[in-house]
Amino acid sequence: MSSSSFAPLAEAMPRVFRPFGAPPAAAAAEPAPAPAPGPSAEEIERAFGAGVERGRAEARAELETIGASFTDSLRELAEFRVRLKERYERELLELALGVARKVVQQELAERPEIWLGMIRAAVKRAVDRERIALRVPPPLMAFLRGSLAALRASLEDVKDLAASRHHVWPPLRMLGSAAGILPLTGRCDVL
Repeated sequence: MSSSSFAPLAEAMPRVFRPFGAPPAAAAAEPAPAPAPGPSAEEIERAFGAGVERGRAEARAELETIGASFTDSLRELAEFRVRLKERYERELLELALGVARKVVQQELAERPEIWLGMIRAAVKRAVDRERIALRVPPPLMAFLRGSLAALRASLEDVKDLAASRHHVWPPLRMLGSAAGILPLTGRCDVL
């Protein structure tokens, strides 16, 4: 091998590293790449507007879905309320009537003088007031025996007033013995 054909291995290879402290050769030789041109202000405005419209459309669709769900919930609630009413209305009415019946019966039992006002009102509605026959249930008859004279004195146009025991009219029996007054021509039934 001749000395002219000999090339050291280090010279045959391209230089990857530069010597320490030496300025970079490639940086000085190559110019920095120019930044890519960005979108114009007009393009940015168009993109922003498109994004806003897309957001509004998505919000509108979500709001419509929520509104439909809310409407369905209200409709189901109304149907549930109707079903509850149909189911429990009769039971609640019977319960209320039962409570009212007990309260009225207790009040009339504790203060039987209330009957006098109801009897007076029934007599005033009677067509023939000269002769009145009261038919009353047994518990009321005991009270009226002591109050018949005072009742007769408070009734105008009544010449003859008589009271007799009578059992409760069957349809009104379910309401209790103090169901009310049925004025009849010339006769008042206190049932």
